[in-house]
Amino acid sequence: MYIRGHGHHIGKRSLSKVFKVLLSGYIIDDGGDTITERGFIYGDTSLMANSVVATGNNLLFTAQITIPYKTIYYSAYAKNSQGTSVSDMKVNIIS
Repeated sequence: MYIRGHGHHIGKRSLSKVFKVLLSGYIIDDGGDTITERGFIYGDTSLMANSVVATGNNLLFTAQITIPYKTIYYSAYAKNSQGTSVSDMKVNIIS
């Protein structure tokens, strides 16, 4: 299974200093098995301690998150009967 992930800031910075980020992922190859879960792991460090299950069809999926920090580390993931596949980690700095 092979997947890619992308993220970008949506909206404006609020007075409470939280940011809305739209994460999107694309499954390139599901290995011939049905995807049972897809989502993202993310955080303000490369440890990425948070996760969110995404919505979407079997190949393209998205999730909108609100974060209190300007730098986000994230990876997309997908699960099927073969196991869990995780994309390369990306870093997005919100300016």
